[in-house]
Amino acid sequence: MRIYGLDRLKFIAAIGVVFLHTGAFGTLSLSLNDIMANGYLRMAVPLFAILSGYFFTTRDKPGKWLPWVLRIVLIYLGLMAAYAPFWLDQVHSIRGCVNLLVFGYFHLWYLPAIACAAVATHYGARWRYFDWLVGVCALIGLGLQYQMIYHGGVNPLTFRNGLFFLLPFFFIGYRMATWRLVVSGPLVLASLLAVLVETCLVRATATPPYSHDILLSLYVACPVVVAWCIAHYRQRDCAPNAVYGTSDFIYFYHVLAILCLRMVGWWEGLPMAVTVILLTITASLIYNGLRKRLWRPSASPD
Repeated sequence: MRIYGLDRLKFIAAIGVVFLHTGAFGTLSLSLNDIMANGYLRMAVPLFAILSGYFFTTRDKPGKWLPWVLRIVLIYLGLMAAYAPFWLDQVHSIRGCVNLLVFGYFHLWYLPAIACAAVATHYGARWRYFDWLVGVCALIGLGLQYQMIYHGGVNPLTFRNGLFFLLPFFFIGYRMATWRLVVSGPLVLASLLAVLVETCLVRATATPPYSHDILLSLYVACPVVVAWCIAHYRQRDCAPNAVYGTSDFIYFYHVLAILCLRMVGWWEGLPMAVTVILLTITASLIYNGLRKRLWRPSASPD
């Protein structure tokens, strides 16, 4: 059930994550960067989660779902090892080490969280009250986050995890695979406008500095955008595109590129974002090309 056109959406989301972590819009305007970093760029991770849930329906079968989850865990452990030089000095106790491995270093939290969401969905999706339970998880995540923004005293890890953040979006994508949603262009624009309005409301009422991962409007805007893209690209036979297929590599290795560039004193902001994007796309294309060349299965003899 591969829809190659959705690679474009994942690619845009991955670019958004790079812009978020480099503060790219700060080069143009601090106000614009504040609105983007706490608004539209926050759509990226929910979009990834919804798409993962959508395609998990093809893997949620005996003998398929568990290897998929274990593969995610192995990839996560490999990436944690690759980033070890940057997080080892942050660990000062066994408890700290366990905490870091459970929640992940920086952006790598996504992998254990998505694995958690997949396991919960596999075991809970057929329970008649699971939809309500997921809704409660979403409300708890939103509540904890807004408690942190307006009153403080909340560790971001309490809501930035697989249960209160990724599970609701993952499960929305899982359900969308069986829905036949009709989404119009005006509805997409209206949902995106809602994200902007909520972002501006929080900016006007919260005391800086503040940051958030979840917006209430994302629970409307992200599924609507995904539904529109699915309907749009199902009607068009999009061929696979090598550049659009680099989104995973960009997401998981862009932080490594940022850290290395900062070691050599590279320019921050927009120049950093553009350089990181070009480096990760190039590295991904080289890696994919070598993998196809080295691991291409040989033809079986007649």
